[in-house]
Amino acid sequence: MLSGVMDYGDHIVVSLRKTHKTTRCPTCGRRIRASKESYPRIIRDLDIGPKQAYLSHYKDKPDRHCGYRGYERLDFAEQYSRATIRFEEYVYRLCLNLPLKSVCEIAGIDWKAAKNIDIHTQKRIEDLRNISPKRIGVDEIAYEKGHHYLTVVRDIDLGKAIWVGLDRKSATLDMFFEDLGSEKSALMEIVVMDMWDPYILSVRINCPKAEMVFDEFHVIKKITGALDKVRKTEFADADDDERKLMKHKRFLMLKRRKRLDHEELETHD
Repeated sequence: MLSGVMDYGDHIVVSLRKTHKTTRCPTCGRRIRASKESYPRIIRDLDIGPKQAYLSHYKDKPDRHCGYRGYERLDFAEQYSRATIRFEEYVYRLCLNLPLKSVCEIAGIDWKAAKNIDIHTQKRIEDLRNISPKRIGVDEIAYEKGHHYLTVVRDIDLGKAIWVGLDRKSATLDMFFEDLGSEKSALMEIVVMDMWDPYILSVRINCPKAEMVFDEFHVIKKITGALDKVRKTEFADADDDERKLMKHKRFLMLKRRKRLDHEELETHD
């Protein structure tokens, strides 16, 4: 479970703590008591916004059982990996579409790490032919200055990236649905994305029965933009006295009513 988050400016470290004192034996699968021997690990995870994210945790050594003498195995990371499984799969998807140098710049890793991930991850990656996603998340990421983007599709239930395409056009997302197949696309239930018109168009064409869910940030951005437009129109039509009252009130209008103090509340009304 989560026990703390430390923000270091350019990266975040999330500390994890065990909820029980037992661990699973990698040999027989039984839950047994963990020994007092453990060691700390910090591994790379998927970015949180513009910041690199790391997971900090202790890896325990089970009491001797079934002859196994090593450390416990975790569901979210391979035995000797310095990154989570989902981060490795994300890097692998990037390697399918971009040169290694661009992958390193986007993921924030060196070329050797990217190459190793590319080689070792392909044998466990999810093939679209073997899955039928019902809920997906669609997002774009910039991989180079000058409006160069990638479209990343994630399976919400699997918790992993399942497809990456160059650009963020409607045709880009169309390629994902084409790779997935029309039958599986028709079964799509939910698509989570921002309010990017090309994505909306693609979803409406390829899976018209799916419910589109827009993230809160972009909804608020649209509402704020509409409110600003109305405010500017009213300000332009106001006389001098009214303009004095309206001046410097932009953020007051955007502030939640319950957070206004007495003076702000009177001004707001």
